[in-house]
Amino acid sequence: MGFDFLNHFNPSIDWSQGLITFNADHKDYYDPSKSSSNDFPSSKSYAALVGYSRTPSSPSSVHIPSLDSHQSLLASRDEVFKLWDEKEELEEIGIVIKVVPSAYHHYLYVFSKVKAEKLPPHRACDHHIELEGSLPPVGVLYSTSNQESDTLRA
Repeated sequence: MGFDFLNHFNPSIDWSQGLITFNADHKDYYDPSKSSSNDFPSSKSYAALVGYSRTPSSPSSVHIPSLDSHQSLLASRDEVFKLWDEKEELEEIGIVIKVVPSAYHHYLYVFSKVKAEKLPPHRACDHHIELEGSLPPVGVLYSTSNQESDTLRA
């Protein structure tokens, strides 16, 4: 069920019992083609923002976003797209799949070179260090032996 559908019918959701109850006053037909695309970002743009991708390398991965990332998406109302080179990724997986035992094939996404080349997305729980000034202080940060100093200078 998409956001437009839930917004239209406004059901009561009991998360602890896993029940969705629809109110009796909504007996009309829901036509998703009449909903405004500007009301809420699509589920595809939401998935791209929070980092979930259902690519051939991770067919069973599920990402549950934090409340903060969900709220920032709602506030931004941006439309986000995520693209990947499926051919390159399939070739890469073909090589890895020969080496990794079949019991661990659901973890193949861990070996993705494409994903290894970039940092994970920022999250609300990331640690932030406030730095004073724009440049680090001049001088050594910790003492080193002569051999270590020579190695660092080389």
